[in-house]
Amino acid sequence: MKKLFTLLVLAVLGFGYAQTCADGFRAFTHFGGESCVPEDPQRIVSLSDMEMTLILADLGQTDRIVGSAGRVLEGQPPFLRGPRDLLGLDYTNTDIEFVSTDDFEGIAALEPDLIVGTNWNSNELLQYEAIAPTVLLQTHADNYFEVIGRMADLVSETEQFAARRAAYEARIAEAQELIPNASDITVTMLLPAPWNGTFELYERHFALSQVIEDIGFAETPEVRALLDDAVTNDLWMDLSPERMAETDADFIVSTYEPNFPSQATPDLIRANWESIVPGL
Repeated sequence: MKKLFTLLVLAVLGFGYAQTCADGFRAFTHFGGESCVPEDPQRIVSLSDMEMTLILADLGQTDRIVGSAGRVLEGQPPFLRGPRDLLGLDYTNTDIEFVSTDDFEGIAALEPDLIVGTNWNSNELLQYEAIAPTVLLQTHADNYFEVIGRMADLVSETEQFAARRAAYEARIAEAQELIPNASDITVTMLLPAPWNGTFELYERHFALSQVIEDIGFAETPEVRALLDDAVTNDLWMDLSPERMAETDADFIVSTYEPNFPSQATPDLIRANWESIVPGL
């Protein structure tokens, strides 16, 4: 009886057992566990415009996306942050419908055969899985290509991904030839946050961090110590102005965001810095 009980527990928990999927589906391991996903998904709902939707669109899979979360700013219609800025794709010129991540009825109404999201959507995983197979990817992985490669695998575009990664690596090699001493140059990713009088120290900032790392730029021991000590959600930490010296480097990299009025241009970013650390 004890042996039978143990076997039943193992079966329920799935320890040591590969998941068996129906015809037309395959097992796919992701941040949320293991799911049976369509071998050829055609109706995808994305829970993140800047991460999942952008990657899908960049892989040429826009026509498969039936719905996506987006941004809603006062006085503006919803928009796709990332796809609109980098690829010129938005709700207005595609068949992608706007959905909110907590609008489960709206998502279900789109009849998706696959839902893709990030680790930030894990609390609602059961609700999404009740609608369609759901895959959550860890978007701030140490290597951003891991995220893109996993998505390429999910939609069976691994050959395209491999070719485009090879092209990227060729461009990185060109940059390394132009900057042969990159390992002697320190770079820190900082963003001003004037709304609370602090600045943000980033560990991973999507593709930008990947490029900085791949070229071979270094970070200071002081910055590494700060990041190892207290990074919020493996992404950033807030620091007060008096700690600016701890984050100093040969170059400080900040970004601007055209979609947000207070961060829309490089000049505004410089003004934001001036308001926090005068004379920087």
